[in-house]
Amino acid sequence: MEEGRFPDVSVSFMVSPCYHCANPPCILACPVQAITKREADGIVMVDAEKCLGKDECGTRCLNACPWKAPQFSVEENAKMQKCDLCLDRLAENQKPVCINACPMHALDAGPIEELRAKYGDIREAEGFVYSDGLMPCIVFKPKKDGRGLAVQKTVIAPSASS
Repeated sequence: MEEGRFPDVSVSFMVSPCYHCANPPCILACPVQAITKREADGIVMVDAEKCLGKDECGTRCLNACPWKAPQFSVEENAKMQKCDLCLDRLAENQKPVCINACPMHALDAGPIEELRAKYGDIREAEGFVYSDGLMPCIVFKPKKDGRGLAVQKTVIAPSASS
């Protein structure tokens, strides 16, 4: 997203991974229950073995998600893939790769209750509309950059209680 006029221009980016909704629409859209939500931590998972593939099911999960988180590669009848918060890394008490790779340190992940306590409970930002029905597990934290411009910190966390 671009704002302003030269010389006061700002550019911001909005990440669009899976927001691990409390009520994920992709789960209901999947005709073979290949998408599930883990009870322990709320992470929304896809079982590629069960997934019918984009050609056979018509990308129902992608069409159901307002943020277009489910992704399909270009090969014929590709299976759905999406962010799983780097489960292998979480099992080792490490943050997802995107958190460590973000050059602006604008991302964080963890239990939603902890992140809301740390960052607050702002659920809307430019380029993102919160859904009370789906309840994406995301928090935005406004902060100032070096020039005093407001920027956003994006926090994504599933909620086991949701």
